[in-house]
Amino acid sequence: MDLNALSLERAESSNDRAVSPVIGIVLMVGITVIMAAIIGGLVMGMIPDQTSQPTVNLEFQEHNETVTIAHGGGDDFDAAGVTITGSGMTEELSATADDDSGGIESNSWDNSTSTGDSITLAEDSDGGLDADGGEIQVVWNANDRSTILDRFEYSGTD
Repeated sequence: MDLNALSLERAESSNDRAVSPVIGIVLMVGITVIMAAIIGGLVMGMIPDQTSQPTVNLEFQEHNETVTIAHGGGDDFDAAGVTITGSGMTEELSATADDDSGGIESNSWDNSTSTGDSITLAEDSDGGLDADGGEIQVVWNANDRSTILDRFEYSGTD
């Protein structure tokens, strides 16, 4: 029996020699397309921006009818996304409100709040501290999420 003749005979009678490489290429192209679609979906915004909250040490000091909240260390942050609220407040205040606006006595918090910057809250008929006291919360708001950065129990003046 001649091996060359047998090999040639088998090759002439078999039409499936190229099937395996074609199937392999089709599978590889299919897997590549699926992976590109998944990665493209993730990159193009299916996962929301994960802006992380700042890690900050807030220091609270109560004096007479005011409470001062100072940035005592940690990350600098944009105060535009910060609100001050809680049961110790008559209404929610923006942390970037102007000095002498309802409930804010002085304010150095801005778009680059850093160590040493402070905001002083006062009792005011237009908003601010509640004379009965209560909890004050400093809240970070970003991407439809809010996180309490710190809390303080205000004793009030009544």
